[in-house]
Amino acid sequence: MNFPHDLLGEYRAQVVDATGRLWVTRGYDVFYSDDLGETFTFRTTIETRWLKKQSSKWDITTRLLRRGFLQLQPSEDGSLLGVVYGAVVRCEPGDDRFTQVFERPGRTMKLETLPGGEIFAGEYYFNRKRDEVLVFRSGDGGRTWSEVYRFKAGAIRHIHALVYDKRCDRLIVLTGDTDPESKVLFTTDGFKSVTVLSEGSQRSRAMTIQPTEGGYFLPTDTPFEQNYIQYLKFDGKLSIRCPIVGSCLGGSQVSGWSLFATATEPSLVNFNPSVILYGTADGIEWHVIHTWRVDRWSWPTTLQAAAFQFGRLIMASGDNRTGYLFGTPVAIRKTDGQLHRWKLNGVNGETHSSLLKPELHADKQIVR
Repeated sequence: MNFPHDLLGEYRAQVVDATGRLWVTRGYDVFYSDDLGETFTFRTTIETRWLKKQSSKWDITTRLLRRGFLQLQPSEDGSLLGVVYGAVVRCEPGDDRFTQVFERPGRTMKLETLPGGEIFAGEYYFNRKRDEVLVFRSGDGGRTWSEVYRFKAGAIRHIHALVYDKRCDRLIVLTGDTDPESKVLFTTDGFKSVTVLSEGSQRSRAMTIQPTEGGYFLPTDTPFEQNYIQYLKFDGKLSIRCPIVGSCLGGSQVSGWSLFATATEPSLVNFNPSVILYGTADGIEWHVIHTWRVDRWSWPTTLQAAAFQFGRLIMASGDNRTGYLFGTPVAIRKTDGQLHRWKLNGVNGETHSSLLKPELHADKQIVR
């Protein structure tokens, strides 16, 4: 199947909000588009030192120093909440500058906002010593924060993601990295209690999860075993839906499509130097939508990949009903840092029924 796409400039995809507005960033600057990425309007920025601001616009230094926005969440009142390395920042409605509201040096905070306005933030950091990992809550739009939950030392390494499931009204927590540390958890009462949905193996190790009919799509993120897109039922049972060529670090849902992208994390099982974007509209047929090759800075050694980041695709989050997927590849040849747009509704083209084996990555393939 043919998936036409366009390049829209040097922007990092962030989120498509409930109005269909696309939010993107360039370094520490925030822009939005109301015409599906044809034009962009500057919204706000983070005031910082000149050298830091400039280095956030250079590809290699951005990757090496983790510059720029890692996450952005717009609110209905016009305010913006953002994550940068070591801190959470907020921009009030009508303001043109962010201010820091929460600091956790050496950590990346994983944010999720619930329908009632509660915001939760979980810690993601290297945590070699397996120290405690904390979860924080804000009830005032991110202006103030308080600790709400604490994973005991040794329980997990870090929190991979917080994802709200509106169908079940639950907040899902993904953790890693060893078998005992890899868990899919959920809470329905703001972390007063936490329930285990899946744990105990690399098949429970994931960076993203997507609610679907009767359960969840759960793609694995492991350098130790073959990676798969899986189906996780509400009773905790896992089944394989699609083999993928590497660890999955991101996903998106667009107008009925579920989409996941692999990353180039070098290991004995992850030896394919390609980032591959997979998608399905029915949960049965899995299409390869796009393929990229990692650049020389991030391949083939784990040291290179750790320093200059894995090749991967950052996809816009949010309740995207526009029919278009927006994503920005990182550590990719030729189109690194370029905002891509794919049309997913009403596409036409030939379908192929052959099984896509893990080592294959040709376009127009379908996995059954």
